[in-house]
Amino acid sequence: LDRQGVKPGGYRVVVPLRIGNQGIGVDDLDPGGSDPLRCGVGVVLATPFCEFFEHGTGLSPLAGIGMGGRGSGHMRALTQYDDVELLAVCDVDQRRRTAIKEWIDKRYKDTRGTTYAGCDDYHDFREVLGRPDIDAVVIGTPDHWHCPLTVYAAQAGKDIYCEKPISNTIAEGRKAADAVERYG
Repeated sequence: LDRQGVKPGGYRVVVPLRIGNQGIGVDDLDPGGSDPLRCGVGVVLATPFCEFFEHGTGLSPLAGIGMGGRGSGHMRALTQYDDVELLAVCDVDQRRRTAIKEWIDKRYKDTRGTTYAGCDDYHDFREVLGRPDIDAVVIGTPDHWHCPLTVYAAQAGKDIYCEKPISNTIAEGRKAADAVERYG
């Protein structure tokens, strides 16, 4: 992977970064500056999610796994993009997944009318990863699930956006990187 998470051939893993106790936001970025870390982060965070996922349909078919605060927040933010289509959400908590599914369906009904077929909800992430019509997943689960889900998503051929931290140990991080290298 290069500094921006791009594997030769176009497979991308996007991991939000945090420096110190402050998160980096779009206003903090210096894309034209001389700091390579900030320039790389600028590309990752300032570019809409959809530009990181290659697709051939005109829409980026995505799914979210983990619908807590971060995961559902990402799903709400992604509905702003005309070239993203949220096809599925997954969470073990039925209330969370139902609430965000209904929110997505209402939002798309209001903005897209009858062209949107609806968002499915799942209890088991393996069902989401098994869907051939989903190109990418957004992983917003508790931290201890980030690495295993990254590995499973890579094995399923999905593009991946994973919340930080991608792993809890260096060994886990190596497994995730190896899976992306092997299956990406």
